[in-house]
Amino acid sequence: MRVKLIAAAVIAALAAIVICCILLFTGKNTIESAIDDFEDKDYADAINKLNALIPLSDYETSEKIYYYRARALNALANELEDDFDDELKAASLGLEETPKFKKAQAKINGSLEKINSASGADLELILERQKSIIASRGKFYEEFTAKYKGSSLIEDLDFEQLIKTEKTQEGDKPL
Repeated sequence: MRVKLIAAAVIAALAAIVICCILLFTGKNTIESAIDDFEDKDYADAINKLNALIPLSDYETSEKIYYYRARALNALANELEDDFDDELKAASLGLEETPKFKKAQAKINGSLEKINSASGADLELILERQKSIIASRGKFYEEFTAKYKGSSLIEDLDFEQLIKTEKTQEGDKPL
């Protein structure tokens, strides 16, 4: 009887130590704080927090993490398009021979490299006719769909991508 009590106490102590270590390791990085960052439009912080949470999460929680990470990246791309509005117009197809094109392209690509290296993302500049765009090459989306093939959240991400595609097709509607 006494051995069982000691064993239970040791197991409880070990569980407490593990929980404390996880809390210390993640600090303020919880899925709730990452979602709060996403809702507050702080997409880069949300992505970084979600990246840190992936190795520590269970299957169901990580589905939510992968989903929000893909959404945050799409939203970050849209935010960057607003921030670089003038540069995206200057870095459009047909303007390749102008000095503004190279300067705008270098500025955008420099910022995208910093963001991609800090977050593990895959944002890139896509040259279009009237105004170029910033989009993800699909890394976070592909990781999500590969791991959660039957997820109902895939439709939501597909819808966001369809809206982005429609926005870039100069008046033509996608099939």
